[in-house]
Amino acid sequence: MLLYICPVLIHYALAVSHRCGWRDSGMMIRASALRRRLPELLLTAVSCLFVLGVLASLESWLRLRTGGAPDAVVDLARLHRYSETLGWEPRPLARYCESGVCTSINERGYRGRLVGANGGSTPRVLILGDSVAFGLGVGDDDTFSHRLAQDGSLQTFNLAVQGYGPDQSLIRMEQEGLALRPDVVIMNFCLDNDFADTAVDTFLYGPQPKPYFVLSRGELLKHDDHLRIGPTERMALWLEERSLLLRHVQSLTATLGRGRPIHWRERMRLALEERPERIATTFAILRRMSDRAEAAGAAFLLVVHPTGPAYRSGSPWLAAFSSSPLLDRISVLSLREPYRAQGLRFREISMDRGGHLTPLGHRVAAEVIGTALREIRRQRDARSRAGRPAALGETAQQLGPGLGVGGPRPRA
Repeated sequence: MLLYICPVLIHYALAVSHRCGWRDSGMMIRASALRRRLPELLLTAVSCLFVLGVLASLESWLRLRTGGAPDAVVDLARLHRYSETLGWEPRPLARYCESGVCTSINERGYRGRLVGANGGSTPRVLILGDSVAFGLGVGDDDTFSHRLAQDGSLQTFNLAVQGYGPDQSLIRMEQEGLALRPDVVIMNFCLDNDFADTAVDTFLYGPQPKPYFVLSRGELLKHDDHLRIGPTERMALWLEERSLLLRHVQSLTATLGRGRPIHWRERMRLALEERPERIATTFAILRRMSDRAEAAGAAFLLVVHPTGPAYRSGSPWLAAFSSSPLLDRISVLSLREPYRAQGLRFREISMDRGGHLTPLGHRVAAEVIGTALREIRRQRDARSRAGRPAALGETAQQLGPGLGVGGPRPRA
């Protein structure tokens, strides 16, 4: 259709110029030159349209070839936007539905119903983490964050974000979360990739840049200068997030120029090679989260979500939670134990090996986390009535293994 519209518009413009009295020699010369160049302009337009058509066809073919397989980069771009402090963040009022499952971001930029920042005596719970806590793959009303607040006994703020590592969760808590005046901060730790996330400067599965920390002489040093990119780089990132063809071309270019590009599984393997260093850095980040929450007057609860292999036979990464002094006096709740105590098979509670919860998994997680929160509140209230306010980690000692907390860390 554009092939017909373009010459008509040009002819119309020339006719209007004559009617308006633009008959001076200069204008007539330019009009005559434009008529002479019209075939060239049309050829250029046709060539551009042909190239765009070919690219669109290749893009469509690639999407059909993948058969609608999950794409972490595309999934991230649907609901998120660029952030120069976090790498990416939820886009306010974004909404995406697939197969009847809807994911909605409220006007404040987090998933779930909007909760006022002030007022009310209902305990306020801040939820942090990645796609597991965000509720990837389940509807808005099925997330454990929503279920925790369903009976009105709690107010929840689900600031978990797809793809976030503990480093980004720490920054978001400091920038936004603590301003919500939570009574409890819950950091949801995904055993599948959170250790690796703290070692990389981009989204583990894609090109989006992210901040990270380096542990140097016991101090966490933040690195985020690479997040500040210009308009051209932002446009390139926007296209890369949305085009399978562009990413295939980049992959081919990398293969021809520097050898085969690194797959995300290889990136994860490299990130986890130095286990002691990775555990130390990650736990230092969790310790800082706990300290920041305590300074703001909030309790801190670390919830560990298992992978399939860890659920069935344990994991040295899970065992690390019971040996690091960096987690002393932090309440740690491993969901592996209460899931197993109920006789649940992993495929009943998780959609995949990584631990993304099914609706049933979210329901059980909400029950277990809710029980832990009530116990923490009961013990703190008892100490307060006795005139001896509890240190925030003190309650962890008495939550007990029935809740998956082992003195105060989970047992593998």
